[in-house]
Amino acid sequence: MYRNGPAIGPYGCWGGIDSADVCAGLSTVPAYHWADNPIECDLLIKRRILSWCVLVTTCIYVYTIARMYVCLLDRACRHVRHAPE
Repeated sequence: MYRNGPAIGPYGCWGGIDSADVCAGLSTVPAYHWADNPIECDLLIKRRILSWCVLVTTCIYVYTIARMYVCLLDRACRHVRHAPE
């Protein structure tokens, strides 16, 4: 998805362009350098993909914990309201 999705500037989805051009867009180094160093280019792309995965995973984790907390708090409040006096 990151490499072949529709191009959205520096946010990923490069529209299927060549790896050297992707690396040139991610850095200030020209594409011909990346064409001569494909292993470094692949590592740069993998690091960028991994950074997006970490961001998304962290957001999902925080959202899940927050939702669990809200549900637990809601359940506790209902229990207190319906407790016999």
